[in-house]
Amino acid sequence: EIAFRDMQDYGMASASYAKGVSCLAEGLRRWPDDIELNFNLGLLHFMRNDRTREALARFLKVLELQPGHKKALQQASELYLRRSQPDSAKILLRKGIELFPEEARFYTNLGLIYLQENRPEEAEKLLAAAVARGDDLRARHFLNQLRARQVEGNGHCSTGRRVKVAKGIGQAAQPQVL
Repeated sequence: EIAFRDMQDYGMASASYAKGVSCLAEGLRRWPDDIELNFNLGLLHFMRNDRTREALARFLKVLELQPGHKKALQQASELYLRRSQPDSAKILLRKGIELFPEEARFYTNLGLIYLQENRPEEAEKLLAAAVARGDDLRARHFLNQLRARQVEGNGHCSTGRRVKVAKGIGQAAQPQVL
């Protein structure tokens, strides 16, 4: 849930949430196939951990209406991850990579799933692709961690290239491919 300074802030946010849901639901009663109404209601539900099922339903409706909706692909895949459904997330992430090969976020999230599944070679390729496409900070962080672990194990990254760990004053070890 969202962190609030006090209960008054929580009460105001809950009232705003309820009002937003009411307005968007009324719009959807009139125009059930409106992509933006479905997406915005999904976003509103996405912000609450107790509404992931409703959010996912809205994003999937958007994808039914417009299969190449980039933000719906991103949000739905993240909800599948939040709901511990990595196989469903992988399907959407692969579709995102196919439709939007320049979008780093799809590569990052698929790479992180592969890390969790103990598939470091595939994870490394995807995280490197994410960094190359947009210097995704999360991808860079996990790629550096993965390569540092591989260096500790045998001195080579999975691509077979020799890796040297460079350490500066006050800096953590950062792998460098030679």
